[in-house]
Amino acid sequence: MTDTLKKIWNSKNGNFIFFLLCVTLGGVYLYFDRPSVNNQNDLIEINGTCRHISQELVYSKKIKKTERDSTYHIFLDEYPSKFQVSYSSYDRKNFYEKTKPGDKIRLHIARQDQKQLDNSDSKIRSFSLTVNSKTYLSVDSGLNGFGKGLFELIMIFLPLLIMTILIRRTLKKE
Repeated sequence: MTDTLKKIWNSKNGNFIFFLLCVTLGGVYLYFDRPSVNNQNDLIEINGTCRHISQELVYSKKIKKTERDSTYHIFLDEYPSKFQVSYSSYDRKNFYEKTKPGDKIRLHIARQDQKQLDNSDSKIRSFSLTVNSKTYLSVDSGLNGFGKGLFELIMIFLPLLIMTILIRRTLKKE
């Protein structure tokens, strides 16, 4: 067993196999970290007062940043946690420009995230966004945009497949 691992590690693909293993583990973490949300019954409504909104550009400095590359973190007076709205199916620019501190905000979050509301280090995904009775992201759009975890599953199984092929080739050569 140890000799086999040494052969794999010392092969020309050893570092790449290790990288793929790290990607797979990251995919497993992301998959199990996702809230379990299938329909509106898995959500709870949160109401609060806007403290401030921060715009986070998610791409590196070398890539031209646009409004589409942003995610927004909403801070409410009632909760220390921040709420993340990152779906592309809402008018984010209009929301960011028109929402002011003191505005009333209604969000829907995963029921299982309710325990994170009092944690100032947590970032809670929002499945809807309504400010002063203007809806920017409906619950249905938020649920549809959430997807089924396909990205995470690809992050798990594609590297596993490539690792398996590389390991088989490496061991066949020996």
